[in-house]
Amino acid sequence: MRVPCPVPRNRFHAPPDYRDHRKHAPDLLPEELLDEANAALLSSGQFQEPDIKSRCVTLSTFRQGTEPADRAFVHATLQILDGRDQAVRKQLGELVVNAISEMVRPGAAGQTVQVTVNVVEMERATFSKQIIGG
Repeated sequence: MRVPCPVPRNRFHAPPDYRDHRKHAPDLLPEELLDEANAALLSSGQFQEPDIKSRCVTLSTFRQGTEPADRAFVHATLQILDGRDQAVRKQLGELVVNAISEMVRPGAAGQTVQVTVNVVEMERATFSKQIIGG
């Protein structure tokens, strides 16, 4: 059975020194980032709770800019089915970036942490989903 789904899919990309070593946020757990982002999306009223899926991906190699400065970032990609207007997509992106930003703090003196979100539409006409079990 194929079920149309207004699924938001979150992918968080964080440099390994940020997420794994917790050099910049020693008390921050990836699961907490995902929980907060999922709760923010649920609060939007755009999605049903079981349709919100998220994962955290560690990047083994990354660069930010061209200078050897001590920088960190967390980037989320929010994938949603098409059909929502630009204002709603912008609101969803802001909900996620705000949820993440509230949990992230800068590390060493002078260091900056960028939190970004990109909302990407998936084509409803070609999206398929199967629910197995339950």
